Amino acid sequence: MSEQGEERAIRLASIVAIDIVGFSTMSERDQRNAARKVENLRARIVSVANACGGRLFNTAGDGFMLEFGSAGSALNAIQQILDKRGKGEPPIRVGAHVGDVVVTATDDLLGHGVNVAARLQELAEPGTALVSAEFRSMARTSPTAAFQSKGQKPLDNIDQRVQTFEILSKRQKFARASRRFGGMAVAVAALVA
Repeated sequence: MSEQGEERAIRLASIVAIDIVGFSTMSERDQRNAARKVENLRARIVSVANACGGRLFNTAGDGFMLEFGSAGSALNAIQQILDKRGKGEPPIRVGAHVGDVVVTATDDLLGHGVNVAARLQELAEPGTALVSAEFRSMARTSPTAAFQSKGQKPLDNIDQRVQTFEILSKRQKFARASRRFGGMAVAVAALVA
């Protein structure tokens, strides 16, 4: 056991906060089925996190907190979790941030990095991931990275506004590429004419 006055380790981490949308309503209608869906989702999230070099460090009923050593690994996990949703799986919303965290005696994480990720998750739309500028900056070199600016957002109990970005899903990236291709096709047709 560590003594109360002992220094806690502080490290930089990529934190991903995930929440099930509408869990209370789902649980109110059919508690056993809701619990089964949460357990199945948790198993998939843990599997994806482990495969991407991350870990589940905290759960709160319908919420999950993941830690990754790099934003690129976290981005890969987020994309897999959002793009490969299982049949009958409840909708989720995701927040991610890169920041300092304090490691507790039980290997839980606390601190600003965790708080920002959790607040971003609260602002995310169902089926999307909202990330901070710090996360985007560290993950933007990933070959699968595609982000859309969502502007500066005030976060509960955090003094500074945070510049936010949405991670684009496969469907959103396809739509964006189609629009670009369509625009280029029109421009080429105009030049040919």
